[in-house]
Amino acid sequence: MAGWGRPWWTWGGLLADAWLSDAFAIGTLGARLALRGVNLDAHWRVTRYWSRLPLPAAPSHDALATGGGTTTHAWDLDLWGGLPLLGGFLLWEGQATRMLGLSRQVDVFDEVTHGLVHGPWNGLASLGWVADLAGGALQLGAGVDAAFLGRATPRWRAGPQGTWTFSPRWSLRGQLLLPVAGPDHLPLWPSLGGGLVLQWLDATEADRAGAVEHRQ
Repeated sequence: MAGWGRPWWTWGGLLADAWLSDAFAIGTLGARLALRGVNLDAHWRVTRYWSRLPLPAAPSHDALATGGGTTTHAWDLDLWGGLPLLGGFLLWEGQATRMLGLSRQVDVFDEVTHGLVHGPWNGLASLGWVADLAGGALQLGAGVDAAFLGRATPRWRAGPQGTWTFSPRWSLRGQLLLPVAGPDHLPLWPSLGGGLVLQWLDATEADRAGAVEHRQ
């Protein structure tokens, strides 16, 4: 990410992501507008699955199809933020995805929802709360999300989340979301959500930026 504004709370700029795993490769390109308590991302995404294939459209699935792989394209719009609440923070997010060139006759696995979606629209909504501990250096709590797969029944997940900010520019964020209800009966691993992220931030006028973050 790179942009202009008041780091790291009020700014706008461009972003690019690249992800690589044994199941897929993802590239994104887009923009972000960050305001106090509200953030907006809009980006284009391409996903290449090494072996996963589309499935015939159905109300429920119990397995993923594999073969020669497939490539999907999508536009993502993501809105998220946080508000002080009860000695901690209420965290919320809403995401809408427009799959491109997806036949109405198939369901495809999408990495944003970690589930099988029926095109062209799908989305995700999440809500969580973390306690503000250790003078603001540690936040611990839990969250829940609902994935709207373009089919009749949403998929629900829940689990723990937290952030450890151990310097003005370094932080460690973690979350684990386990499926608890939904239309499909897929293997656990591709249905999990979350991750562990080590983050470093820097800016021009770095001393001033650090002072601003400390006051906030």
